[in-house]
Amino acid sequence: MVFNLFKKDKSLHDLLTHKMREALDTERELSKALPRMADAASDPALKKGFSSRLEQTRNQAGRLERAFESLGERPNADSDYVVRSLIDEGEEFSSIDNPAVRDAGLISGARHIEDHEILMYQTMADWANEMGHNEAAKLFSETLKEEQETKKKLDHLAPDIYSEAHEVKEQKTE
Repeated sequence: MVFNLFKKDKSLHDLLTHKMREALDTERELSKALPRMADAASDPALKKGFSSRLEQTRNQAGRLERAFESLGERPNADSDYVVRSLIDEGEEFSSIDNPAVRDAGLISGARHIEDHEILMYQTMADWANEMGHNEAAKLFSETLKEEQETKKKLDHLAPDIYSEAHEVKEQKTE
């Protein structure tokens, strides 16, 4: 279901539950994509990061389900087209023959997804706090902290992966 943003009778609660449904879709889709990303990665740290992120992603989906319950809502998912397009892009990166360049594409996509998730969870926490939904806000904030930590790890790893991908190009042109 596409959220009708132009319908005049929407409330902040409606926006929150819509965003929660998108977030649930994000976590479910990432649970399917992360094993493929780990298989495609050649850098050991990147491979390990994708693999370890899977359990965290499943826990985040469970947290979202608890947040739905705290609001008296059913945990249904709405398609998050942003993350689905980023996952599709990651699938394309996975088919790059050169392992170093493939890793550069994969980590680039992962960083983009983390940015998207950070914004999503920050927004949901802000809205939940504004409406006094303390349990949901706490759950969103916990996930937000994990997303920020994951992003820092990716940001730390990225320069070495990008450098290696660039060195491959330089070696080919010499």
